[in-house]
Amino acid sequence: MEVRVIKEGAHKKAILCVAWFYNKFFTGSQDTTIKVWDMERLECESELVGHPAAVPCVEACNRCVFSASLDGTIIGWNWNSGMKQMGPPFETMVPICSLVWDRSQQLLFACGKDMVFAFSIASDGKGLVQTQAWNPQIKLHKDFITCLAVSK
Repeated sequence: MEVRVIKEGAHKKAILCVAWFYNKFFTGSQDTTIKVWDMERLECESELVGHPAAVPCVEACNRCVFSASLDGTIIGWNWNSGMKQMGPPFETMVPICSLVWDRSQQLLFACGKDMVFAFSIASDGKGLVQTQAWNPQIKLHKDFITCLAVSK
């Protein structure tokens, strides 16, 4: 396996996560920002600013990118608006450590300290709605849930 340095100093602090979607990839950092990268040119296209704390998880889907931070906020960034925020950040009140998008159900799952949340995109496309169809707060663990996967 070959390891390639894409860009030294890409963030001011440590990169905590990477997500990709087609020809883009996204890095979340301890510096509270998300960067959008062109995978072919290996250049940063934009910097997304909106979290007050470190960003340990980023997830991409066909119409937006989601980011979550250790302060408990989740932000949706809209592809069609030049990566502008979809709406106000959703406040979970617990640090979020993992995000995963379920394409089949069109749900975003977020994990934090002994909690799993499920969200759908608001019908107007301006933010997240905590779903009522699935119990959004199930106590599963006694500590942080750091990763999650969904399958059919």
